[in-house]
Amino acid sequence: MRRIHAPAHHILQLVSLPKRIITILWVPAHCGHPGNTDVCEQACALVNRAVDGLPSFRSARECLLTYQEITLHYRNSRMIYPPAHKSMSRTEQIVWRQLQMAALISPFLNSQIHKGDVLPLCCLCSSPRADFNHIYRNCLNKAEPPPLRGLSDRRDGRLLRAAHDRKTNCGSYARR
Repeated sequence: MRRIHAPAHHILQLVSLPKRIITILWVPAHCGHPGNTDVCEQACALVNRAVDGLPSFRSARECLLTYQEITLHYRNSRMIYPPAHKSMSRTEQIVWRQLQMAALISPFLNSQIHKGDVLPLCCLCSSPRADFNHIYRNCLNKAEPPPLRGLSDRRDGRLLRAAHDRKTNCGSYARR
């Protein structure tokens, strides 16, 4: 046997060996440690995960030198959608991001947050699930959305929603 950790060797001694050949492949989890990068590259090559054209661990490590570069690299790799345009106000950027993520508050989402207090029904067509897709795409009785330009604070947004609710003759959320 090659060098193996004592507890692992003990476990292997207790188990009856099958008649076929078994290979144990060690893939290191700590690739940043000195000496492990070579072993990691060899392990990746063994499991056919090595991709041509990508920089090695050493060259990628040399590119990201400061803490800001490292955090920016990981933040940008998690971004699915591009950021909002810089000409948009903060309120518009928030609404735009919520639209991109389909996370605008709807009666269904509100019923999931406040279990038992809010019904997930559509107030326009009595659909049992008034989620994002239903309200903005599939509702047969959907009204024109109120304009979002010129909102100065949250109070103006509440006034617009109240005016929209009066126009459609239904409350913001159906309560039990």
